[in-house]
Amino acid sequence: MGRKHYFISLKRLKTHEVHTTIRLLNNSGFSWTETSKIFSDIQSGAFKSFGVFAGQLLLAYIVGSSLRRGNSVGVSFQGIEAAVPTSFFFATSSFFFLITCLAINHLSVALTLKSSLASRMLLHGFSINAYDAIDDKSGVTLGIPILSNSSFRESLPIGRFLSILVLICTLVMLIPVFAIGCYFLLEQLHLFEDRALSLFERLSAGAGVLIVLTGFACFLFFHIPIPFKKDTRYIRWNFLYKLEPHPSDELKFKRWLGETVKTTKPGSST
Repeated sequence: MGRKHYFISLKRLKTHEVHTTIRLLNNSGFSWTETSKIFSDIQSGAFKSFGVFAGQLLLAYIVGSSLRRGNSVGVSFQGIEAAVPTSFFFATSSFFFLITCLAINHLSVALTLKSSLASRMLLHGFSINAYDAIDDKSGVTLGIPILSNSSFRESLPIGRFLSILVLICTLVMLIPVFAIGCYFLLEQLHLFEDRALSLFERLSAGAGVLIVLTGFACFLFFHIPIPFKKDTRYIRWNFLYKLEPHPSDELKFKRWLGETVKTTKPGSST
């Protein structure tokens, strides 16, 4: 019998990892307010990281597109010229694109964590956006046209419509990031195919192509469901650990390993 596969996105699993970690912290005495502060700090840091890396990526694009002279990128001042091979510059810039894609994934998880926390807090008159503003972690949350646990209901869904528009505009801002990635990809493909360049320059261009493709792949496969199957061996050991949380002597490990070997058929794993 074939093993059952589950289609889950990496983003969902990452979100689950954070929730399970927070659950363990809650068992150690963490309150809801401390959890909210943690998620707010994660979201605030994610926005800052994305802004920094996206700014570096934009700067690299401006320098590469405006200061490029054939197969080199450089500047000259009063007869003094400083330049580097274009392939070297684009390969380094491609790494900025990869880091920016990882920052987008991080921001996506942070926003999901915060929204899920807000949806679970259903107290009359309580607004998590107002709470963040009081706690001095507001950003622009009070300007978001969403009402939480309000006694009023919109006659026309204007607030929801505006919220959708804000989300669309936010997603549209990702287009320049991926457009820059496509620019780096195409330019380095041309450099890789240029036989007039040295071997190291072509290898550098090829490495840059790989880095850009890795960035696209990280973003794409982070958000779409991909097949997983249960790790029965990990589940078994996790269950045994809960039964005996401190296996300090060697006999317990030998017994566990012995049971694992007995229950494992040749060519298969538990």
